[in-house]
Amino acid sequence: MPLTVVWFRQDLRIHDCVPLERAARRWQFIPIYIFERSLLHHPEACPAQIAFTLGCLKALDLDLRKLGGRLILRTGDPVEILPAIPIIEFAAAASS
Repeated sequence: MPLTVVWFRQDLRIHDCVPLERAARRWQFIPIYIFERSLLHHPEACPAQIAFTLGCLKALDLDLRKLGGRLILRTGDPVEILPAIPIIEFAAAASS
């Protein structure tokens, strides 16, 4: 069964998320959010903004669990993380 990675960046909700809707209907999906270091250490980033994002991520994870998924959280460079996600997550699911 094909795996589809749904990368959440700024819009942290499932409502009106067309890629997620399509993936959930047709394939197994892997929802992911990546804490990019450049954004976390940006001069305009503040604790309140990070706390708000964490609250949104918690709500997103609860919504995804209702669809049979769970939010994958990673920190780092998306260029390095995204290509490895389907392999890592599929292998973990297959071994459990």
